[in-house]
Amino acid sequence: MHKKSFTYLLTILLFGSCQEVNINRELNNSAVLDSVLQEQYRSFELIDSLQVLEYSDKVRHRISMLKSPLLSDFQKQWLHYEQLGYEKVESDLLQMNHIMDSIKGEYSFSRKQILNLQEDLIHRQLSKEQFQIYFTQEQKAIANLTLKSGDLRKRYHSAIRTFDSLDLKLKSVLQQLDSLSAK
Repeated sequence: MHKKSFTYLLTILLFGSCQEVNINRELNNSAVLDSVLQEQYRSFELIDSLQVLEYSDKVRHRISMLKSPLLSDFQKQWLHYEQLGYEKVESDLLQMNHIMDSIKGEYSFSRKQILNLQEDLIHRQLSKEQFQIYFTQEQKAIANLTLKSGDLRKRYHSAIRTFDSLDLKLKSVLQQLDSLSAK
């Protein structure tokens, strides 16, 4: 009797383990996560590294104009705080290039992780529980990337606003310096 029960139970277990596991939900979840990552990356790309470099060049030029030997000591003192403002913008822009490279690498790594996760799931190298653990880790990584990208965008726009306001404030001074240095 016990032998028959054991055989019956073993047959049910073997039959249950051979049954196809439906992974459609997990594949859809990873596809959604991938599309969220790609959308975040497109948003991140709005900050163009070439544009950051152009502004860096403009800032350096403004700083050199404010340090011009054509200015008297009084004029240099009068423009000192504006020069410090430009120097802060320059520092922020230079830091942004390094941060942008780092974030691009993180986006690339996350994309590879998601694709590997999908592949492992398709080839049955992960159980649903393992998938859920890795999926949650990727969700957290993408949330962290989103925060970093948002912070970078804020810093970028703040630096550009500061640059534009300094340029507007010093427009006539910069024009005069430009004409003096052209002579």
